[in-house]
Amino acid sequence: MRPPVLHSYLLWRSSVEPDAKQLAQWRYTAAASLIPAAMVGLIVFGWYAGLLILLSLAAAMLADLLCWRYWARG
Repeated sequence: MRPPVLHSYLLWRSSVEPDAKQLAQWRYTAAASLIPAAMVGLIVFGWYAGLLILLSLAAAMLADLLCWRYWARG
């Protein structure tokens, strides 16, 4: 019986060496895509929703900086 395509893809991805710089870029891009949600959150839920998203963006930017500085140069 052949494994499903998704299972084969996951096995292939687990055998590939992760690229820290590319992963950090994706993480920050995903976090930056939350900016529209932050704007809606400010209007609908108040300042604490915007603050939560702002903290998420700051954490993603810090992770991006650390990965670029310490692991990607390696």
